[in-house]
Order: sequence, then C-alpha cells, then structure tokens
Amino acid sequence: MKYAMPAFTLAEHGVAAYASFKAHCGYFPMSSTVLVAAGDAISRYETSKGGLRFPIDQPLPVSVVRRLVKLRLAEFDAVTNGARRAYYPDGQLKAAGRMKDGQLHGAWKWYRQDGSLMRTGSFKNGEKAGTWQSFDRDGSLVRAQRH
Repeated sequence: MKYAMPAFTLAEHGVAAYASFKAHCGYFPMSSTVLVAAGDAISRYETSKGGLRFPIDQPLPVSVVRRLVKLRLAEFDAVTNGARRAYYPDGQLKAAGRMKDGQLHGAWKWYRQDGSLMRTGSFKNGEKAGTWQSFDRDGSLVRAQRH
C-alpha cells in the first residue's frame, strides 16, 4: 500500500498504484514526470500532476500500462546521487548500487535475468576498487580479482 492505495513496488520504491472511484478509475505512476514523458501514449486520457483517469468500463490497454511502467523503471536507472537500480525489460533486477555525482561509487551487485547473482564489486568515484567477484548460476565463486 502506498498513499492508501494498492501499489506495486520494487525495493520499497513505488512503481505504480491504482484506485477506483465513483465515476472513474485511476492509475498513479508514483512520479509526475512519467506522465509527461508518456506523451501521446496517454493523450486520450485525463491526467493530473500525479495520476491518469480512465473510465470504469474501459480498462487501460496493456500497451499503455507497459509504457508507463517502463518509464518509471527507467527513472530508477537515471539516479545520479544515491541508490540506483537497473532492471531488465521484464522488471527483474539487473544491477544495484550507489551513485555519487554521476559516478558509480561504493558496493554494486549485478544479476542475471534469471535472478542469480552474477558479480559484485566496488567503485570509488567511478573507478573499480577492492575485490571483484564473479559467480556461476549456482552461486559458487568463479573468480575473484583485486583492483
């Protein structure tokens, strides 16, 4: 639940919420910039700063929902300071770590599309640092390299 609505989240970050009202339903992408970026894909719907309205008897097309979700996930991958997460097109986590002034900084993890851990490593101001480890699909350490 986010903002008293059923919601979909990734790592506790809201991706989308929805609600029904007396005269319409609402889709809330948890980001006002998503609706702006969606452009023509949502031009036939009434929008506010944080949501999109659609008729009760006409569900949102799957193509519209996919577009809105992809735009929201792209925002997680555009962070320049703080926690950054990248996702595969199906929503599976691809990489997670921190950014500092637009540079990778601190511990990072990369995952395969099946969800298995592929690699871990650290950065200091965009440069590889410390020990980097690679794993096979079963989680066994394959290689460790010092940087």
